[in-house]
Amino acid sequence: MNALGVIEDDVETGVMPLLDELGYEILVGADIAPDSEHAERVRWDDAVLMGRVVAGIARHPANEHIPDEALESAVRQVRSFQTGNLLVDNHRFHRWLVDGVPVEYQTEHGRRGDAVQLIDWSDPEANDFLAVRQVTVIEQRERRIDVLVYVNGLPLGVIELKSPTDDDATVEGAYNQLQVYKHDLPRLLSYNAVLVASDDWEARIGSLSADFDRFSPWRSIDGDDHYPPSRTVPELPILVRGVFDPARLLELIRDFTVFETDGAAVTKKVAQYHQFFGMRRAIERTIRATREDEDGRSWCSPIATTSTTSSFAPSPRATSCCAMNPCRRTGSPTCASCWSAAHPAA
Repeated sequence: MNALGVIEDDVETGVMPLLDELGYEILVGADIAPDSEHAERVRWDDAVLMGRVVAGIARHPANEHIPDEALESAVRQVRSFQTGNLLVDNHRFHRWLVDGVPVEYQTEHGRRGDAVQLIDWSDPEANDFLAVRQVTVIEQRERRIDVLVYVNGLPLGVIELKSPTDDDATVEGAYNQLQVYKHDLPRLLSYNAVLVASDDWEARIGSLSADFDRFSPWRSIDGDDHYPPSRTVPELPILVRGVFDPARLLELIRDFTVFETDGAAVTKKVAQYHQFFGMRRAIERTIRATREDEDGRSWCSPIATTSTTSSFAPSPRATSCCAMNPCRRTGSPTCASCWSAAHPAA
């Protein structure tokens, strides 16, 4: 403990009430550890909570018609898909999150391909949101994660926290610790959606491939407010409330995360706050501008984007003309009408 009586545990316990307010179940790592009375983890090198994964799959209405053996195949794939290339593995898992885990099964008409859904994107409240502090994971080395954020048993968020009163414990130091995890805990991070580094005052969010200068503050909670850099307003509560609201977190993962490949190199990009809320506003404006032709049929207008935000133009996944990208009627890469149908709260 330092002279002001602040330790990293204090920072972590300050984050947990924020997540509790957002509707997360709150636990401590010892509660789910492999050696605990109510263990939810099977091994120390595996932080996935398979019981919750299975429960999430069983709850999802899109999985009701899929035979048990295919659901079990999806669970096996989720448990073991890693190849040793972290970003390639993370890209594959992100596709599974968004589109479902590919499976095949026999029907009376022959083999059928299908996808087992892991997340209920249309109803955030149907998912299981959990935050666990002080989670010990042992892969290449033993490490203790400050906060793991789970959705349906999948460790999608890592929050690394440092004491703000320790001169050597900065937000960049928290970022550097996340880079250590990439080497020491590649299995855990193959599931990751977002990384957060903070010293309890400054806070930054980024992706697995982002350099420190690409880790950015999140300066709005709901898009209607804006918190500029301040000596009196800490950044961490704004980021937690802005990013980890369950509906916004799912939207950030599904619609505002992109991967780019260049040969064998993979780059992952997670939208910054101004891109996230800016694209939302652009879509809303486009929806209002959607015109009807003289026969009264609605047509979609393309969304104008800058080079900075075009990567995050959402690919709508509604059951509509625009479930395929681009829209087959207009050629627009983002069909505003159908994106609206998929995001009624936007």
